[in-house]
Amino acid sequence: DLKHKGHEYRDRAAERRALHGGFGMGPGQKRPIGDASPPSSPPVGEAAAEALEMSFGAGSYAHKILKNMGWKEGEALGKTQQGLREPLQGVGNKGTAGLGWD
Repeated sequence: DLKHKGHEYRDRAAERRALHGGFGMGPGQKRPIGDASPPSSPPVGEAAAEALEMSFGAGSYAHKILKNMGWKEGEALGKTQQGLREPLQGVGNKGTAGLGWD
């Protein structure tokens, strides 16, 4: 045991967090005991509207393809015009980690 004499455990991860700052809470991590602050997240309605605009806004790739195929805004999809008029809404996975976690 001469090799380990005088050596103590050094928590390098704690030193790194103290030096560079923590990176917040990750998925699946529990808040420390006594931490009553709620987790910060963007407003849901705002984020959903922004995501829809990014994925199907007037300048998006999907929007351009549909326009080139003869689709007009407000019309339903499909040959008989009886398809969807609005994009499908994603359902989040509330309260658990994984896909859709917030």
